[in-house]
Amino acid sequence: MKKWVAAALCASLASVGGWALAKNTDNIALIVNGKKVETDVAPQIINGRVMVPVRAVSEAMGAEVNWDSKQRAVIVSKPEGPTPIARLPHEQTTLYALKEKDGLYTPLLAEHQGQFKLFDWKSVTNPSYAPTIESKDLTGDGKNELIFILTTGYGTGALTQDVHVLQPDTWEERKVPDPVETLKQHMTSKVTKEQVEITVGGKTTVIPANKIPAEPSTWFSSLGIGGIVTYETKGDALLARVPAQLSPAHVVGQFHITYQFAKDQFQVKTIEFVQD
Repeated sequence: MKKWVAAALCASLASVGGWALAKNTDNIALIVNGKKVETDVAPQIINGRVMVPVRAVSEAMGAEVNWDSKQRAVIVSKPEGPTPIARLPHEQTTLYALKEKDGLYTPLLAEHQGQFKLFDWKSVTNPSYAPTIESKDLTGDGKNELIFILTTGYGTGALTQDVHVLQPDTWEERKVPDPVETLKQHMTSKVTKEQVEITVGGKTTVIPANKIPAEPSTWFSSLGIGGIVTYETKGDALLARVPAQLSPAHVVGQFHITYQFAKDQFQVKTIEFVQD
């Protein structure tokens, strides 16, 4: 509990300059975590002390406020602490979930060697799709980055992930180009009852209908991409896999997008279609 309180405080101070302040002016402003909070009862100065509404401050800090008529007491409560959802022990790195809603954890709190940072990331709560953390040098600077791979959705014929690559000493994130948007720009396809034609990376693949187990009557009118997006590291490279879906239950292959780091950002190095 004590560690969580300290961690949450550090994260708040580091990420948003967290503090609550009542200004000693005629019109007293209530500011919590850098944001002005409007209240139905204005803060007041009484006998030299600034009085602020406890509900407004508490709820702005993520706590619940209730009135107990039997005890005649105001009860302020806050969750005991975050839920660890991924660990990388040898790097002293842990990812925590702060809130759970509609099958998703968000926001997420990252800890690395005693330092904390709050992110507006999300991850599904299903433990079968728990986040993973890796430590590898993907940028070629001789220092390992932290790679967080999060599942953001799943279902029949669907599985989507996000990847976040961070410099652990500064928490700076190295953005990775969206693989689906990349394919929309560099891939063309044509679906007919006789065949499926896919062109990417200067190479065209033609798959005849008799080589596809699914009946043409079940095919999409155009090749589906984006329902499934996964990430992995391969050596010192980052790889995105995007299946080419011909129906919710059938794919004809996968697009492999490899990223390399150059000019201070990740760029697409190669795009390849691998037929099933």
